[in-house]
Amino acid sequence: KTKLSNARLTGEGKGVVNIMSVHNSKGLEFDTVFFCDTAHQFNRGDERSSFIIHKEFGLTLRLRDETSFGKFNTVARSAAEIALREEALDEEMRVLYVALTRAKKRLIITSSLKHAREVIESISSPERKVSRHILLEAKNMSELILWGILKSDYTDFELEYISNEIEEKAAFVEKTEKVYDEDLINDLFGIIEKRLSFE
Repeated sequence: KTKLSNARLTGEGKGVVNIMSVHNSKGLEFDTVFFCDTAHQFNRGDERSSFIIHKEFGLTLRLRDETSFGKFNTVARSAAEIALREEALDEEMRVLYVALTRAKKRLIITSSLKHAREVIESISSPERKVSRHILLEAKNMSELILWGILKSDYTDFELEYISNEIEEKAAFVEKTEKVYDEDLINDLFGIIEKRLSFE
C-alpha cells in the first residue's frame, strides 16, 4: 500500500484562490470572500424520521390511527421536532456568523434561488415581521441572510440579479469597494462553473 502524504496548503498572498468549508475557515481572514451555495437546503432528515430520540423528551414516535392508513404526531414527538429545529437553527446561525465575518474588505454572497425576485419581494413586504417562528421556517442560508438584510437598517450592500438560461441567481455585493460590472460578474460565474463542473 502506498501512503499518501497530506496536501500542502498554500497560504494567502500566493496568487491562488483558497476553497474551504465554513468550518475550516474559522479563525482565518481574507481580503475578499465568496460565500457560495447559500441556497443549499438545510438537512431536515431527523425531523421527518418515524421516531426522534431527544435528550429532553426521550424516544418519541408517530402513532398509527385506527385504520392503520395514516400516522399522527404525539405531543411529545411534536415537542421534540420543534426542539430539534431550534437546535439546528442555532447551529446554522453560528455557522453563518463565521461565514459573514471572514472578509476584511469585500464579501460576496451567491445564491441560486428559484423565483429569486418573488422570494425577495415576499420577505421585503412591510406586513411580514422577523420572528423566531419565521426563522425556524427558513429553508436555507439565503433566507436567513435575506431576512437579516432586508429587515434591518443596514444599507451598505447591493443586490444584483444575474440571469442565465437555467435560473436566476442573486448575488449580494458589499459596497466596501467598487462593484464589478455585470459582464465581469457573468464571466466570473462562467469560470467558476466551468472549473467546478464534473462533466
